[in-house]
Amino acid sequence: MSSANAGEPPTPEERRMPRFVVKTARELNMEVYRRRIRSAPPVLNENLPRRVSDLGMLAAIGGTYAMFFAMLWFGFLGALMIVSLVVDVPVLAIVALVFALFGLAPLGQGFAEGIRSVRMLRKGFLTWAWVHDVKPQTIVIESSRDNGEDRITTYDLTFMYMSPSGQLLMAELNVRSSSPVTDEELELLLCDPDRPSQVLFADLLPGGLRIDAHGQVSSAPTRTLLGILTLAAALIAAAVCACVPVMLLLQ
Repeated sequence: MSSANAGEPPTPEERRMPRFVVKTARELNMEVYRRRIRSAPPVLNENLPRRVSDLGMLAAIGGTYAMFFAMLWFGFLGALMIVSLVVDVPVLAIVALVFALFGLAPLGQGFAEGIRSVRMLRKGFLTWAWVHDVKPQTIVIESSRDNGEDRITTYDLTFMYMSPSGQLLMAELNVRSSSPVTDEELELLLCDPDRPSQVLFADLLPGGLRIDAHGQVSSAPTRTLLGILTLAAALIAAAVCACVPVMLLLQ
């Protein structure tokens, strides 16, 4: 789950604008938001906490980007360790084990993000958000392949939403893909009742979890299965990385 910095402090662009221009822009955005929300379907926040199945929780953990990376990381190093066991090269397994330790970070991050997403789904305040600005951010990474470059693009979103107390907040959020949360005039948003700055777009829930404006939780079977398989593969590969060095020491 991502968090947004919500509240009244101005954005970097607004700091470079005259004060009266900033006020006018905010007032216009607030008016547009209020006009759109008047015609939006009502949002229901009853029957809390919402029910999420155990499989849904596991799928949410496995459906995070961090867990997918952990699966690839441990999978490659686990295969390398098995090769070292077959060809009897203990040094190769030790080197792979050192690199495998770095995989604990994304593994733990995947668990943390998945659990936070499920908690937000169960107890979060549903509201409508209006994304009124999208700015791509491209990171250039040098690649060893033909002296080329790899480009990773993320998107900075600026949006408005209503807090549980009825306050209209503006927030910024960086996401890997903007299309799921910009394809409609208003987007469903989950907001932490205790910390309104902690938000999660409903269309960005991991592991195929879904929620509608009535607070009904469901899941996409294909993505749920994919999330569970990703989690299982990551844990099995991590177990291989832990067991192979022990087997080599016992030989």
